[in-house]
Amino acid sequence: MPFVRNGERVIPGQKLCVIEELTPGKGTYEDENGIVRAAIPGVVRLDLMNYVVEVKGKSADQELPSGKDIVIGYVLGMRDEVAAIKIVKSVHGVLKGMVFTGALHISQASPRGYLNTLYDGYRPGDIVKLKVLSGPPYVLSAKGNRLGVILAHCSNCGAPLYLRKDGNLKCKRCGNTEKRVTSVDYVLRER
Repeated sequence: MPFVRNGERVIPGQKLCVIEELTPGKGTYEDENGIVRAAIPGVVRLDLMNYVVEVKGKSADQELPSGKDIVIGYVLGMRDEVAAIKIVKSVHGVLKGMVFTGALHISQASPRGYLNTLYDGYRPGDIVKLKVLSGPPYVLSAKGNRLGVILAHCSNCGAPLYLRKDGNLKCKRCGNTEKRVTSVDYVLRER
């Protein structure tokens, strides 16, 4: 028996049901204990014919990223094997006014082979374009030639880095050269 009724208003994190009762739909997620919870504020919709529970927000602005969505964000912080990414925009127009956090694991960090550490391809503050694999919590991937870093700044002086023809990034202010896992959509290119 679900914890909520059809049409009931809920808040993010509120218990809706257990996974054995109903499948999580839009506006919901399954936590690590098998509890389906609300991901956004809104109204519960129980589809008992298809065994799905959804939460409908006030507007399309509360649409959540889903698998295979392409998102834009920036690297909040990182360790050798995982980076926290603040997702701020979807390429397909969802997320208006909303911000989410995702994780980029080293196994999903490069389409061109293995990195020894995430620092070989990313730095905090880099603007990235990534694909959503699953979530929430959001698991992200840079496996694809249009995915990866789309704008980076110099680790020495903070100036924007320009993509050179050899694939390295160069700072025009201090001359520093750095490497990143760059997207073919990298914003600044050396001429």
